[in-house]
Amino acid sequence: MERRRLHEEAVRMQAARVNAMTGSTTFSNSTLATSLLLCLYEICEGNGTGVWRIHLDMARQVIARSSAATSTDLASNDQILDTQLNPFLLEFYVYHNSLAAVTVPTAFKRKPHFQSLDCQPVQSASLVGVQDGLVDFIDRISALRNETESKNSRQDYNIIDNAVQIHAELCKWMPNPTWSKSRQLITTFYQWALFIWLFSIMRPEDKAHEDLQDAVHEISAGMGEIQPEDGVMACLLFPLFIVATAAITQQDRDNISTHFKRLRAWSSLGNVDLTYRVVEKMWEDHDNGVAGSWDWVKQLEDHNLSFMVT
Repeated sequence: MERRRLHEEAVRMQAARVNAMTGSTTFSNSTLATSLLLCLYEICEGNGTGVWRIHLDMARQVIARSSAATSTDLASNDQILDTQLNPFLLEFYVYHNSLAAVTVPTAFKRKPHFQSLDCQPVQSASLVGVQDGLVDFIDRISALRNETESKNSRQDYNIIDNAVQIHAELCKWMPNPTWSKSRQLITTFYQWALFIWLFSIMRPEDKAHEDLQDAVHEISAGMGEIQPEDGVMACLLFPLFIVATAAITQQDRDNISTHFKRLRAWSSLGNVDLTYRVVEKMWEDHDNGVAGSWDWVKQLEDHNLSFMVT
């Protein structure tokens, strides 16, 4: 009861801080950090209520009030923002905000790019995807899924053309050769997870496709090379979840279950347990011949759950 009271008080105080924001960079950094910590708290709890979205939205408000638009990227039409906010906090926000779109379909909006992040060397990135371009693919695939669902068709020419373009650009993406072996591994797992996600949207009836299952087998076995001391375990849940949704053989499922247990033991994050329970339900549905068994958005909606794979 005391923990709940303190948590509710912290949430009320944070809402008041956001509403009372000033132009102080120090105040803005501490306010942004608090919103992100409250979001992380919900991830740690793993209760599936979706309250984390409130804190992520508050973080967005802090960033919007502390930034100024400087220009627009003519190639992507993305807005470029100039801000004095701490680069790590911005990276943490962008990473979580993009991965939120994996499990929570929302109306697609162009996400701003931050000038301060663009100036950071890729080697200094703390999280996978933000500075190497992989989260941009997450945004685009999420938008493609939303469009597919809204039109209730995968035969629309624009949808097919968009999917082909995303696939071609994903094929060209390469990890930086100067990165450590573990970072190259985790980014390659992200790349393959994005391929699998794209496949699940465009060909949901072909879960047993030989090429897809070969990829699932290779990745589920290869994830054993990621060790706790490598420093990239914190980014493992997204590719692990995507690969798990497509797993149909017992060997691959056993490997995936082992990785979930390792990740839970390393992180103690409650959303790892929640994610694994959803995965087990998808496996059960597949084995029982339920159509669309790897449609995780439907699974979450049917069970009134909400979580991030971060």
